[in-house]
Amino acid sequence: MYDNDHEPKWISNMYSESNHTDKITIVSFNIEKSREIDLAILELNLNIHTKDSDIILLQEMDEEGVIQIAEFFKLNYIYYPFSRELKTQSNFGNAILSRYKIKAEEKLILPHYSQKNRLRAVTKCSITINNKSLLLYSIHQSTVSLKKSKRADQLETVLSDINTERENYNQVIVGGDFNTLFKKDLKSTITLFEELGFKFATENIGHTSAALFNIVKPKNDHIFTKSGKVINSGKLQDSKSSDHLPIFIELKI
Repeated sequence: MYDNDHEPKWISNMYSESNHTDKITIVSFNIEKSREIDLAILELNLNIHTKDSDIILLQEMDEEGVIQIAEFFKLNYIYYPFSRELKTQSNFGNAILSRYKIKAEEKLILPHYSQKNRLRAVTKCSITINNKSLLLYSIHQSTVSLKKSKRADQLETVLSDINTERENYNQVIVGGDFNTLFKKDLKSTITLFEELGFKFATENIGHTSAALFNIVKPKNDHIFTKSGKVINSGKLQDSKSSDHLPIFIELKI
């Protein structure tokens, strides 16, 4: 596991910023252990809602997958692994890809980890669009095998960080895999964000993954926004590149 706040990391700001706009598309995608990167790229590129995404929040990534996606879509990126995948020993972590320059990047380590529940961390950065500053978080929370109170502590760590930072930014966006397998987990997660003034931007998109041989289809992946107007939200229903579906929102900033 990588319990250092600053490394290892991969960062690139090689692409020039795109034309300024008042509407952006944000995608969140857990690409299972970075196995099907080519297929994931194909799916995102063929969908009218995701092919020109401005921000992509990724989970379960290794550095090769991050770089491949970023180079295809010509996006800047920040990637922090927080552990190694158990079978392949490849790096495993979260990334943020952006059509705008990556600034103030950081890895936020979450509490409560063990041999069974690997260390978890959030990749965080800021970008600027139209002179407005946005704070972004890509999260992959522990599974429900971790006690509910400890999972709540993980979210409280993120929300406490947001509470400290939010006065410095015009907008805050949090997205990723929250592992909200059961309805009670989803409800408590929504409550914590709404208490801090966030909107559940992907509330109406339905299930985003499958578990227990497709018997259970939970809402595991979410995007929460603070400020801005959500114009559209959805998912790539027919995606086959992961055990999670890519989700997206269109946001007026």
